[in-house]
Amino acid sequence: MKPEKTELKQNLATMFYPRSIAIVGSSPDRGKLGYNITENLIRFNFPGEIYPINPRYTQIFGLPTYPSLAAIGNHIDLVLCAVGAKATIEVARECSMLGVKGLVAYAANFREVGHEGGKLEAALNEIVDRTDLTVLGPNTPGFINGNLPLNATFFPFRVQKGNIAVMTQSGGVGGGIYQKALEENMTIGLWAGMGNRANLDFSDLLIYLDQDETVDVIGIYMEGTERGEQFISAAARVTSHKPVILYKAGRTDSANRLTLSHTGSLSGSPGIYRGLLKQAGVIQVDSVAELVCACKGLAVAGEPKGERIGMVTPSGGGSIIVFDLLMEWDCLLPQFSQNTDKNIRRIMNNTNSVVYKNPLDLTTTGFEAGLYGRVTETLAMDENIDIIIAIFPIHEYFPPPDDKLIEIRTKVGKPIIVYWIAIDRLNHEYEKRRKALEDNGIPVFLLPEEAAWAARTMAIRSRCMHPSY
Repeated sequence: MKPEKTELKQNLATMFYPRSIAIVGSSPDRGKLGYNITENLIRFNFPGEIYPINPRYTQIFGLPTYPSLAAIGNHIDLVLCAVGAKATIEVARECSMLGVKGLVAYAANFREVGHEGGKLEAALNEIVDRTDLTVLGPNTPGFINGNLPLNATFFPFRVQKGNIAVMTQSGGVGGGIYQKALEENMTIGLWAGMGNRANLDFSDLLIYLDQDETVDVIGIYMEGTERGEQFISAAARVTSHKPVILYKAGRTDSANRLTLSHTGSLSGSPGIYRGLLKQAGVIQVDSVAELVCACKGLAVAGEPKGERIGMVTPSGGGSIIVFDLLMEWDCLLPQFSQNTDKNIRRIMNNTNSVVYKNPLDLTTTGFEAGLYGRVTETLAMDENIDIIIAIFPIHEYFPPPDDKLIEIRTKVGKPIIVYWIAIDRLNHEYEKRRKALEDNGIPVFLLPEEAAWAARTMAIRSRCMHPSY
């Protein structure tokens, strides 16, 4: 039978934080799945015991290699199964007999390919249902836990500690999200490719992540689920503690058919999904890029106490795009208080070229870092503003207001979102400055849409958590 909830949480904790791993189908042959998985364990410094399993070899990667799981003679926390679909069934059976708690089943050709594959998946389910074995997959890329560290996928992605957990139904999409996160200095600590979800579904992992103290933000790419009621129930429970951000694909009839052939899952009615997810407090996004930016914004800056947005810029173009998007989404950009307006006019000496409204356009006078910083601090102190979007160029000719923004963030405590314009990418100080800001709780984005997505997500999260604020 499927493990009870308490036992399932323990099994998942053992799966994601194993002390020992066996790789069935490990191989010294470069290009083989078993080679890639074994290499990743070693390359990214998994701290536990590694047991390659392959009856054809006595050593792989310099490690003693065993003909079977039973031949190891020691307890195994997690088995990584890098063999075909039919052989996976036998591996699952052996795991259940040996008391192994976690199995990652990478093989495809299960229910996603039709009737014959469906029979194989039913056989896998039969083993899982009568034991306490927990299976990720099949048809999965595996998972990465940078907080251990552990790369249990066949992707050569470096691992990193982080406070974001991401679940993806597609390994390809998940790999793209993880790679984009690395480029964005975004801290995904846990990524799990869900695959066919024969045993573990989104709701199971949501409940586990609710208790994981390393996770502050949860992102999901979903095509469909057969356990919609359980997912909505789990999401409603989790969103009272942590933000859950979801990109739901398969929103047309044609896409629904593709979903069935991809992971064997039927996608539901978009309208029904959206309504139920909104009631459950799930923040819904409309693209993979938006999912990444939304997760990053909340993970770096934290949650605001309100949804009202204030924007300051020395350049009209980028701010117009951000403003347009926020207005389309019915976000709130209130006017500044009388005291704030008076103080900004005083700082700017009532310069006629400045647009004294929200968004606050300082025009070219805003390129002076000291002036920009003082105005931004005044805006941040406004009781009508909860979230600040700070737009400014990053170029060697323009001194940055970075230190002042960090000071404001520390002093005032409100989230600040930075959108850099006119970036000089040849300047290698760029990454250092970005890291310094983000290490101090200020997310940096390079496109206007990205900054707008992050601000919108914060506003929606605040609306969910403080409906009467």
